[in-house]
Amino acid sequence: MQIITISGGSGSGKTTLANKFSKFLKHTFSIINLDNYYMNLNHLDENDLRSTVNRDIPNSFDISKLNEHIRILKSGNSVLMPSYDFNNGKIHENVTEINPPNYLLIEGLFSSLIEISNFSVYIDVTEELIIKRNLNRITGERFGDKEFMIERLNKMVLPAFREYNIKQKNNVNFIFNGSIEIGTNEYNKEMQNLYNEFCKFDKL
Repeated sequence: MQIITISGGSGSGKTTLANKFSKFLKHTFSIINLDNYYMNLNHLDENDLRSTVNRDIPNSFDISKLNEHIRILKSGNSVLMPSYDFNNGKIHENVTEINPPNYLLIEGLFSSLIEISNFSVYIDVTEELIIKRNLNRITGERFGDKEFMIERLNKMVLPAFREYNIKQKNNVNFIFNGSIEIGTNEYNKEMQNLYNEFCKFDKL
């Protein structure tokens, strides 16, 4: 099983890149969203989870559980992945069964922190683009109103990006230009560059 990690800041396009990159793969694959491995803080009420807990720092994630699940998958056994509810910040345990694939793509803020990976990608974006994309995400269901998002960006997202997230790009195999508009020829060329680099590491 080959393990591919895709990390980057909030709103950098990690999920989109994982989905698009998976179409290049010639064997079975599964995609794990690191958000599903947030620490279980269900004992806190919804307001505290949304307003006081910083979900953009490394220790917000249960990396040890994810590492355990990866080891189980590599041994040829299936795992039950938890699920993160964006609406209320709660974790639901043992939701989705994942069987061992040929390729395991792990995408998330700090996916590069797992124990084992064969190929790692960091999506490089500017702080201005992080702000723009997060504000565009507001639906009234996932993140609440604009004032809440601006406060969250200033107090949590951007400070964590500067202190922790952006440092990951110093230890990856490929830095993807996340500022390119998705669907353009330039984006497709960057995707091809990514796949060409991946082929140097692919053992399947």
